[in-house]
Amino acid sequence: MDNSFEKFNMHEKPIKMRPYILPFLWVAVWFNLLFRKHKIVRENFKKIEGGCLVISNHMSFEDMKLLVKFLCPRRSFFVASIDEFVGKEWIMRRLGCLPKKVHYADMALVRNIVRLLKKGNIVSIYPEATYSFAGVTNHIDQGLGKLAKMANVPVIVIRQNGNYIYSPRWNTLPKNKEVPLLFNSKMVVSKEEVATLTAEQIQERINEYFDYNDYKYQRENNIRLSNKSMAHNIHRILYKCPNCLKDEQIVGEGNDIICKCCGSKYHIDELSILKNTNGETKFDSISDWYLWQRGFVKESIENNTYDITFPVKISRLLNSKLGFNHNFAKGTARQTNKGIVIDGIITESNEPFHFEYNEKLNSTIHLTFDVKGCQESAFEVHDANETYLVYPLDSTPIVKIRFAVEESHLNYSNSLRKTK
Repeated sequence: MDNSFEKFNMHEKPIKMRPYILPFLWVAVWFNLLFRKHKIVRENFKKIEGGCLVISNHMSFEDMKLLVKFLCPRRSFFVASIDEFVGKEWIMRRLGCLPKKVHYADMALVRNIVRLLKKGNIVSIYPEATYSFAGVTNHIDQGLGKLAKMANVPVIVIRQNGNYIYSPRWNTLPKNKEVPLLFNSKMVVSKEEVATLTAEQIQERINEYFDYNDYKYQRENNIRLSNKSMAHNIHRILYKCPNCLKDEQIVGEGNDIICKCCGSKYHIDELSILKNTNGETKFDSISDWYLWQRGFVKESIENNTYDITFPVKISRLLNSKLGFNHNFAKGTARQTNKGIVIDGIITESNEPFHFEYNEKLNSTIHLTFDVKGCQESAFEVHDANETYLVYPLDSTPIVKIRFAVEESHLNYSNSLRKTK
């Protein structure tokens, strides 16, 4: 394996956003949002004083623009995926961004965040670490309460609505610009309360306020869409037919979701309500269909019958200047209730490649659609030294892989509790 290049420095000293950048950033954000209907709500506070942990859900790039406007005139440090530094590390660091390997435990990063908070800074985190896949809450880190407790700072949770409906992560066609954006914020733990509450109690408050459903928001506010391609790429998140129960047979055509196996057809109307046009309507919401699929994975994990194998292509992150080597290796991945094992051959050297992503250490896995440089879908794995993107070369749905990682970890954690 070639290691002749300088590796990405994950633990470089954080740089506070430069004051000369702020006017340009604010003007750009204000101008962009000038043409977007939006509302920012502060439920129980007027302004942020001193150090504060800000936690927000994540649905599209619009989230960041609203967050910058909400924080104005304060500056913040932002925890950002290491992928986002490729080709723009210099500006990312001067915007106050802290690099993170997504869903990988990094105690050096935790120490940096605590140090910054104790010095009176704001640190903003997207704990889902990815855009919402189906307009509902993704897995979030359950260590946020401990982080707030360690730093002894208040916690503000932001729940944004409309950004997913505006631009679903899996659909790359034109945006639904008629969608109004709602930015709700609440100080769920005050400076006084953080000293008296346990980390678990703080986490409970975060989880409770964080929970969201963008399709529910759309219906409650009667937001009607004129988009004629709402089912484009729907197979990325909906892979099991609720009629014949077959996997990997779903396709999207216009505003219709069709099973190639049994012919079942669901139409998506202007309120994103589903209706089966040739049979029984099992689900009237894309998010309900998405979550229903998880139940099958959960059952097979618990019964120790989950076992899939699929061919893969592997990209390796070199550094922020060189980016990804998208032809690093090819091989096979096998996923069971014990995790993911990847074996292959490195293209340039013909050396064997081996990587394990186990259920004990990993509570979830990062997914990405339309990867820059290859326009494909992949899941991301890390260890202390390396970051890889792994692309299934067949029709294996990556959301199913994520379901299995999360259910395997939950199953493992539950088994530990039973033995105590």
